Amino acid sequence: MKPHKPDYMLLGVCILLLTLGLITLFSVSSAKGEVNFRDPLYYLKHQLLFGIAPGLFLAAIGYMTDHKLLRKLSFFILLLTLGLLFLLFVPHIGISLKGATRWVKLGPLLFQPAEFFKLGFIMYLASLFASRIGKVTRFFEVALPFMIILGFIGAILLSQPAAGTLGIIVATGMGMYFLAGGKMRDVFVVGVIGTVLFFVIIYSAPYRRERFEAFLNPSVDPQGTSYQLNQALISIGSGGLWGVGIGHSRQKYEFLPETISDSIFAIYAEEVGLFGSMLLLSLLFLFAFCGLSITKQSPDAFSRLLAGGITLWIVIQSFLNIAANAGLVPLTGVPLPFFSYGGSSMSAVLAAIGILLNISRYTRASR
Repeated sequence: MKPHKPDYMLLGVCILLLTLGLITLFSVSSAKGEVNFRDPLYYLKHQLLFGIAPGLFLAAIGYMTDHKLLRKLSFFILLLTLGLLFLLFVPHIGISLKGATRWVKLGPLLFQPAEFFKLGFIMYLASLFASRIGKVTRFFEVALPFMIILGFIGAILLSQPAAGTLGIIVATGMGMYFLAGGKMRDVFVVGVIGTVLFFVIIYSAPYRRERFEAFLNPSVDPQGTSYQLNQALISIGSGGLWGVGIGHSRQKYEFLPETISDSIFAIYAEEVGLFGSMLLLSLLFLFAFCGLSITKQSPDAFSRLLAGGITLWIVIQSFLNIAANAGLVPLTGVPLPFFSYGGSSMSAVLAAIGILLNISRYTRASR
């Protein structure tokens, strides 16, 4: 099929989200940068240099690479990203920060391999399911091996620990399985197993149990395990309808933890209020619409599943982060795409957007 112009609506939505995210990051991090580095632009410049720049480079590669070639390379990309995950267990290479071993240091590079593994795993699943179209409903041939793969990956991620990342991967994988023609019966079975494992995972570690209990009852320990959730709720509530104004957040001054990463939505909501938050949600819904339209119009099974997987990943992660800040789900520690500070997450998301725009050039009906 001859390529046509990419989906400009998707591109426009992503540019708006990225612009909004950078403005928010600067607003949230300026005071922190002044205190820690005597430079209010420190975190913004760092994000541009180590997140946006490599992310745009990877996006360009994803956009220019034929998705058919990506299918051929999907298994090797999975092995590469899986190998990066295993580096976490190598002394002096796997780096522990804030009680978790999620970073790999190779020379001057410090990154989170799990962020790139999400994209690698989506590409592999798209190739796997595309090669078994018409056979996906065979439980022992497809569904059972798929569950075994998820279990293996789960064991690796929980050892970091990265329960939030595991949840995103499982949810995205199940969505792709359903898009490939999987039966609701199998999805239900995995859902039941996942629910049981969820509580096993929660109660297998004291800090996760405390977080879950804080979610159920935010007043249980307001100065301890419930502190971050309570401060996030105060921040969101303080925004009212119109917000306190960009740059005028009070919670960002050491009241709310992780303001530039996990909790950035709470500060955003405080500064722009309900209407500004609705703008962000509207952009995310529009992103989902564009991504699912590309999925529906994709020319072949692999591109359809790859587009669907990328869309599901970014949408699920976005709403999981927002829901955690609003107290609708337990705090997960996952970044908000386009907003949170972190080069690995930003680079992986932009690479995925490049691939999605590439697929949009081959859809059967362009907007």
